[in-house]
Amino acid sequence: MEHTANHLAALNFYIDAGVDEVIGIDPVDRFAESQAPAPEKASSTPPRPARTSVAAPAPAGPRGETQAEASAKALAAAADDLEALRVAMEGFDLCPLKKTAANTVFGAGNPAADIMLVGEAPGADEDRQGQPFVGVSGQLLDRMLASIGLNRDKSYITNMLAWRPPGNRKPT
Repeated sequence: MEHTANHLAALNFYIDAGVDEVIGIDPVDRFAESQAPAPEKASSTPPRPARTSVAAPAPAGPRGETQAEASAKALAAAADDLEALRVAMEGFDLCPLKKTAANTVFGAGNPAADIMLVGEAPGADEDRQGQPFVGVSGQLLDRMLASIGLNRDKSYITNMLAWRPPGNRKPT
């Protein structure tokens, strides 16, 4: 009876861990397999002649900085605080993502907080509202923060991009 309880506990552990498939019925001792000498294979095909190696072309040097990158760096360097950076980003029109986004999603919460959370690119909900983490993932984040005694007023939340990529594609 004790073995059955142990087996049931192990099964429950696997289910809780997300295991939903068994590969085989019989156990396999992988340690014994790794200690067994590998069988020699007789080759029926003759060995291939040695290839002469061709040097790969040298990688291209670093690409030059674009006007958009130089402008963005200058605007960011000139911003004295987050509000100035937000205003600069809202006025920055050289990023193609801004043309397809509805809003600039900058950040929310307490800029002086001890915890800053940075997400990927804004999703459709964030783009519509102009705020980070407001969709389903934002609701999950709110519950996670609450579970450790925090909320959006005790943290600062932003995204690595201020504009939603078209079609919710991954940022490139």
